[in-house]
Parts: sequence; structure tokens; C-alpha cells
Amino acid sequence: MFRNRWFALLFVCLTLAGVTKLVGTDRESGAIQEAAGQLAETRAQAEQFSSATQEPAAEIMDEPDAMELASDEELIDPAVGEDPTPADDFIPDDMSAEEPSDEVVIVSNEVPAAEP
Repeated sequence: MFRNRWFALLFVCLTLAGVTKLVGTDRESGAIQEAAGQLAETRAQAEQFSSATQEPAAEIMDEPDAMELASDEELIDPAVGEDPTPADDFIPDDMSAEEPSDEVVIVSNEVPAAEP
């Protein structure tokens, strides 16, 4: 491309035109300056909106009783209610109230052979 001087000159002109559009000149602002202006306008609108909707911090600090803190007892959940554990199907109802015993129960997965 740069072997021909006319193509090199065209490349330089296109590069300068792109830089001029991006940065701008003394008479016209470029894309960067326009974006910075829009950002400043947006920031000013946001500050104006936030100052109109929020109370000043001094008014909040003047009222020390405005916020009441909860005690530890109020923050702890007493866990009152139904027991969420499911019923155990392997324990008979008459054994559920008894103390655990030392009796060994053997459970087998084998099917007993049919007697002849």
C-alpha cells in the first residue's frame, strides 16, 4: 500500500480526518468532547435528583432517638412450631416412646425360600 505515494497520501488524509472527527478542532467539538459534555449533564441531573429526594445528613444526625436498636432476645428466633422431621417408618408406634434397647435387629434383603 505504501509503495505508491498516492495511496500513502490517501491513508494519511483519512487518518487525519478520523482524528479530527474524534478529537475535534478549534471551531467544532469532536466526539470525545461531546461525550464528556453529555456525561457532565447527566451527572448534574443525577445530583439534582438525589439532593431533592434525600434528607440532608445533618437532619438525621440531630435526632439520636430516630433509630431504635433491637435487643438480642428480639433478634433470636425461638424456633417454636411443628417438628419438621418426618416420621420414621421403621420404628413401630409402641417403640417410639421407649428407651433404645440393646437388642439387635437383623434386616435382610434376601427373599426367603418357599417351603415345599
